[in-house]
Amino acid sequence: GSKSSVTQVDGYTEAEADAEFVAKTGGTMTGNLTAPQVEIGNGSAGGTSQILFSDNVSARGKILYDHSSNPETLLLQTTGTTAISVDNSQNVSIPNGNLLLSGNATFADNGKAVFGAGSDLQIYHDGTNSLLVNGAGDLEIRGAGAGVGNVLLRPKSGENGIIIKPDDAVLLYHNNSKKFE
Repeated sequence: GSKSSVTQVDGYTEAEADAEFVAKTGGTMTGNLTAPQVEIGNGSAGGTSQILFSDNVSARGKILYDHSSNPETLLLQTTGTTAISVDNSQNVSIPNGNLLLSGNATFADNGKAVFGAGSDLQIYHDGTNSLLVNGAGDLEIRGAGAGVGNVLLRPKSGENGIIIKPDDAVLLYHNNSKKFE
């Protein structure tokens, strides 16, 4: 029979075969869930809705979270520890780990990579110029150490401007011609 008409009765989903459905509260489901849309509500008493998974979850398409009537934070947790949170201002937080990318991080013009609690260092492109802005302390550009490699400032690819050799010389160039050592 058809299961297109579903009604909530006494905390249970009523359909042709009650045994195929999970209790509205405290139920456990095993197997696969296939549905064009699944909505989880926030109980009438203002409680918290949760979906807990004890195994792998895979989804094709979008996973949407809309809690517009009472904006909160979306949390992705592992064993009770928050791994990722997204707040109602669309700020993403990874409190106990590192963000590892295998591709590029792409920023729009004027989108900044900001470092430090007081926005101490900013790296961005304003649509015309690329900027590295230091707002506190010294800005150091350094190599890893003696014999590891030089620090190069180049006006364009393949053209030397300044070469700083660790524990050695500083070379200054004009139009790729060494002028001072």
